[in-house]
Amino acid sequence: MFYINQHIYSENHKISLRVCYVSSLLKRVALADMNEALTSRKIKKPLAKTFGELSAFIKSHNAEVKQFSLPLEINKSDNELRKSGKDHWIARRDASMNLLKDLIEPEVMEKYLFVSSISSEIETAISSHVISSKSYVYNLLNRYITFGCIANALLPFKFRNVGKNYLHSNNEKNIKRGRGGKNNENSRSKTKGITKEVKNQIIAVFNYVKKQKYKRLIITKIFEDYQKVFENQQISRPGFSSVSKTIPETETISYAQFYYHFKLLISREKFYRAAYGDVTFEKDFAPRSGVARDGVIGPSHRYEIDSTVLDIYVRYPYDITGRYTMGRPIFYVVVDTYSTCIVGFYIGFSGPNWTGASEALVNACMDKVEFCAQYGIEITEDDWPCSHIPIEIAMDNGTEYSQGANINLLQSMVGIQAAIYLALYRGDAKGVCERKFGVVNDEFVHFEAGAIFKETRREDSHASNDALWDLDALKKVLIQEILYHNKTSERLRLHNFDLSENQVGITPVAIYKYSIDREMNGGRKSTPEDILKLRWALLEELEATVEEKGVRLQGVHYDCDYIREHGWTTRASLQGNFKVFVRRSRASTNCIWYRTDSEEIITLDIKEYDSERYANQHWECILHRIEEYKNQQHDLAIERRIARAKRDDFKNEQRDIQQEILNQAPENTRKSPQPNIKERNAIGAAISDLEVVKGFVTAFNSRNPNKNLTSNSVPELNIDDEIYNS
Repeated sequence: MFYINQHIYSENHKISLRVCYVSSLLKRVALADMNEALTSRKIKKPLAKTFGELSAFIKSHNAEVKQFSLPLEINKSDNELRKSGKDHWIARRDASMNLLKDLIEPEVMEKYLFVSSISSEIETAISSHVISSKSYVYNLLNRYITFGCIANALLPFKFRNVGKNYLHSNNEKNIKRGRGGKNNENSRSKTKGITKEVKNQIIAVFNYVKKQKYKRLIITKIFEDYQKVFENQQISRPGFSSVSKTIPETETISYAQFYYHFKLLISREKFYRAAYGDVTFEKDFAPRSGVARDGVIGPSHRYEIDSTVLDIYVRYPYDITGRYTMGRPIFYVVVDTYSTCIVGFYIGFSGPNWTGASEALVNACMDKVEFCAQYGIEITEDDWPCSHIPIEIAMDNGTEYSQGANINLLQSMVGIQAAIYLALYRGDAKGVCERKFGVVNDEFVHFEAGAIFKETRREDSHASNDALWDLDALKKVLIQEILYHNKTSERLRLHNFDLSENQVGITPVAIYKYSIDREMNGGRKSTPEDILKLRWALLEELEATVEEKGVRLQGVHYDCDYIREHGWTTRASLQGNFKVFVRRSRASTNCIWYRTDSEEIITLDIKEYDSERYANQHWECILHRIEEYKNQQHDLAIERRIARAKRDDFKNEQRDIQQEILNQAPENTRKSPQPNIKERNAIGAAISDLEVVKGFVTAFNSRNPNKNLTSNSVPELNIDDEIYNS
């Protein structure tokens, strides 16, 4: 069976025929030669064959049959044509259709194709229009039939290639084409036209600069290299180095010519790869064929983690004598891939590294009501329902997370099945995290004191001098920012039919709460025991010292019942200090963890008596403060040495005075105790008492200056008489 738009072709016989009309009544088809139709200005009348003749033709030429693809413009709507600036095409098409309106009736076309001439019909059509050429009307009719018997068959779509078949020759006298006149006589520029050789030179110079790996690749610089290589002549001089001589303008090309053909010859992808490198191209410019949710079943299936340096300086809380800053903090965020809900975060000064990432992962799995309460923020579980242990975690496969070998502990102790290591510097692979960093910086950080910008005014003070937020206050604000994101961000694009059918909200937290039950059977909600295991598996391991006072970790002392019950402090007191391995969270100094030989994880609490000054703080602040204490102790040691020298000098001076007084008395040669010591002791006591009374009288007189004191009211004291008359 034959039908319209069948393509009968044979490459060996150079046959390309399109079935453009079928008459079931006459059992005949009309065949258009598409090799000629697509190349010739005049289109011939389609060839008529019977069904049998066409079947025999196909068999004899061993031809193949498939669908024919008409030019794209034929299938475009008028809106598409107008948008591409083809209004004049539409006008020309409509005028041609008006001329053919009586000739394209089915009975007229069948008569024309299969029966006899339609000369009379053509003359009638011409008589009502300002057209005198029958051949013009025949050409339009043949075109209409050949290209689908629709109005758009009359579009001048061949004009889209005007100028594209221009042959750039290699002739020396290749005149530049354009608006400068036939021989370019009206143009100010007298450069030559583009040749195949010039095109090859443009490609060659691009390949050259690509190998040079310039730090900045711009087309103007490439054009300069092109001129240096291909438009300068090297003139050798005997006994001297060669010199460069520019060739005449008529033998060169202009920058406009170079730029135009550079864009045609070098694709944007090639240029971007050369300018920015393959990694940056894949990250920032390459089209995205997949989404982060590929392979993810539901909430808590996969958590993404990433970090960035926030554009704000943090105030140092331990010293208010000046407006000191601790620098810019690192912000780690953990996002549930399925719902884009932020499930955990950490902010500190460690990293970016595994230490900070592990803090964020622990936070992602812990109960958020309890966590927020630590900072005085009251929420319900519905506000932040994310306290589930994930199946997978995704992070950078780089030096930042080089301690990620702890994933073995996660698998064995916690049951997290896999860690997906993403390509280094490929933030696009963690798109949700990357977008949230931009939101935090743009919507909160950049409006606060201490914020930094890429461009600042010269007269402004550096942002480090304006630090307002300390780390705890910043953490509280970030908690509120996360709650706001989870409950207000629009995620309609994440809705599937199940979510839509059950009228689930379009926010991340709504999708998380519904899908955790629907898709993950409630997920794996963490328990206090799980959190302890997570801490041990994720947090950094350090060596602590057991002393008589307890366990000391970097200057902070800890204690617990387990230590006392197992005699650690007694052993340290009797046998000397010894080391144990513990793990700590940088988020708080309040406790550390120790794992016993029986796999039990013990929590050690900070000793308030010895380390109260370090309680409820971040380790970053504490370590900084400990260093300041060391400086103070060092300075105090120097002051003590100087003060001790002054004290000793004064003591020696007084000793010399006393020795000089003693030298005035005869030398004592007694060996036995001196007699009358008690009597002299009583005299000394009486003198001390009288001195006290005298002090009271002097103080009384100084406080009552208006009271007249006479010799009758205050007797004159003669200490010697009083002593010896007593």
